[in-house]
Amino acid sequence: MVLTIPRAMSALIAALAGLGMAAVVAADAPPGAADLEGFSSAAAAAEMQLEQRFDSDLSAADLRSWLEQMSSAPNHVGSPHDKANAEFELAKFKEWGWDASIETFSVLYPTPKEVSVELVAPTHFTYAVDTLTRGAATPAYKLPVEEAFMVLDGVLDVETFDAAGAASVQRLGARDLALIAPGMQHRLVNRDAATVRFGAIAGSKDAVPVAWREAVAAR
Repeated sequence: MVLTIPRAMSALIAALAGLGMAAVVAADAPPGAADLEGFSSAAAAAEMQLEQRFDSDLSAADLRSWLEQMSSAPNHVGSPHDKANAEFELAKFKEWGWDASIETFSVLYPTPKEVSVELVAPTHFTYAVDTLTRGAATPAYKLPVEEAFMVLDGVLDVETFDAAGAASVQRLGARDLALIAPGMQHRLVNRDAATVRFGAIAGSKDAVPVAWREAVAAR
């Protein structure tokens, strides 16, 4: 049986495996084929020719593009980009004619309930990491100090309200940052399909632990 491997599929297989394979010049009987361990001379020649075909179908541009796409955001277990990678790979396999599907397994993956970091001198800053599930929102609140939000995974809407109560929305994607002025009324909303994970930082010892946790607890 002769195995035919589509060009694009060959490249993705190599990308997923993290392999860089050098091209080999085709020949009827490649040098060293007769010495391929576990193969007869004829089988070794056929094997080497098949490997040469595989090597010649690899595309450095495809490898680079797919690796950049799959590593463009955090892709730990359960993250939005982890799911996006699985769907990307599924689409590729279907494109190449495979009967492919995604199977979901529930596994124990411990994560901390709360992550926070404090800089205590010379200026006090508090940093906390939290999540909002699909459709969740914090109530509107304000702090007496400047506050900043940076999205780690997912999409987050930061709504700010002026003195008349009019709202404006800033949509943040992964690695985007929003700054909130002291005394500005605001709230956080997740209107995306996936859970969003983000960091919040404020230049205060007590403001974030009190006001932020009260707002989050009210979700």
